[in-house]
Amino acid sequence: MKIVRKAIFSLLILGFGLLLLAPFNTTSAIGPTFYEYKLGVDPVDGPVVAMDFHGDRIELTGAGTFSLNPHTVTGGGDIVHKDKDGNIINTGTWTATRMWRYQSWGTSPDLPSTFEGGRALIGVHLRSTDGSIETDGLLWVTCLIGNVPAGSEEGVTLLVPRFGLYFNTEVSGETLFIRMP
Repeated sequence: MKIVRKAIFSLLILGFGLLLLAPFNTTSAIGPTFYEYKLGVDPVDGPVVAMDFHGDRIELTGAGTFSLNPHTVTGGGDIVHKDKDGNIINTGTWTATRMWRYQSWGTSPDLPSTFEGGRALIGVHLRSTDGSIETDGLLWVTCLIGNVPAGSEEGVTLLVPRFGLYFNTEVSGETLFIRMP
C-alpha cells in the first residue's frame, strides 16, 4: 500500500510540475491590462473549497488585482484547513506575492462585458493565525466564463510543496475575473 501511495504522490508532483512548464497562452495587449479577482466573495458565492487526496479540505475567501503588463499582483484573504471529518486543523491568511500566468477564456453575452473567464497562477504566502506557520504556495484560480476548455472546473487548487500539501481537486465555491478599464 505504501508503494501505491508513493507512486500516486510522485505522479501528482510530476503532473503539477509539467503544468508549470507547459506552454500557456496569456492575454497580451499593448500597455497595462488590469484585472480584479474574487474568490468566494461578493458578487460570487463562497468560500471556495479544494480537497487533497486524503480528503483534507481548504476553504479560501479573498480578492485582489493583477496586471499582465507588467506582471504584478495584490490582494489576499482568509484560509481554513480542515481534515476529512470537517475538524479545523489550522486557520490563517494568504497574501498574493507573484503573478505567474493568466489565460483568458473571454466573456459571455449573458454577463457584464467586464466579467471574464480564465485561469490564473498566483504565488501566495500563507501564514497561520497564531504565526507559528509561514510558507509559500501556488494558487490556481479558475473561472468558467467564455470559451472554457473541456475538463475545466470552477474554483481553486493550492499547492504547498514545503508541507507536501496538494489541494488539487476543486470542490465548491465561485471565482471571478473582472477586467478593469
